[in-house]
Amino acid sequence: SIKNRILSNFKYSIVNKDFIKITEDYIVKPRVENILLNFGLIDSKGLTLKILELLKNFERYLKKINVNIAVGSSCQKIEQIESITKSKKLNTKLFVDYNKMQNLILNSDIIIGAGGVGLIERVCVGVPSISILAAKNQSKQLIKLCRKKTTIKKELDTFESENFFNSILNLISNFEIRLSLSKKCKTVVDGNGSYRVSKVIEDLFVQI
Repeated sequence: SIKNRILSNFKYSIVNKDFIKITEDYIVKPRVENILLNFGLIDSKGLTLKILELLKNFERYLKKINVNIAVGSSCQKIEQIESITKSKKLNTKLFVDYNKMQNLILNSDIIIGAGGVGLIERVCVGVPSISILAAKNQSKQLIKLCRKKTTIKKELDTFESENFFNSILNLISNFEIRLSLSKKCKTVVDGNGSYRVSKVIEDLFVQI
């Protein structure tokens, strides 16, 4: 009989092939040009809007940086998000139901997002990021990836503060930190998880 086996190591992470394809093309640039906000299609916690409102207060530091926003049409705060993008306070571009996320990620110098599947994708590509714990089921994964120095972890109750923006500013201004995060990312999630999982399954059947 086949015994149950739990594959919990990040080396078994299964990542969409569209993201795996761009890992070798991703480069950490000395100057940050594009920041991506990506909290999923629905963003039930309204984090995209809260981050935009925070960034708007520090617009003087972001004049030469593009803020790209990826949300779904089902996002509850989409009207308020659109209002901020139209205000011209920031250099923003809104992507609604965008089906080429790999292109946005490839061109992002920093990503601010949640700690779920999107975090695994950006770690695989090697994009420096700030990750916010948006749901309890993200906790263990985010803590482990933060300890492995692949992302910067922030809590929900602190990210609206000036301290949170200082973390963003530090990441923008420090090329060495971004480069280090990117290098660590690629050693933790290398895109070969699907192969490893299939090999484990294959070996189980060989043992029967």
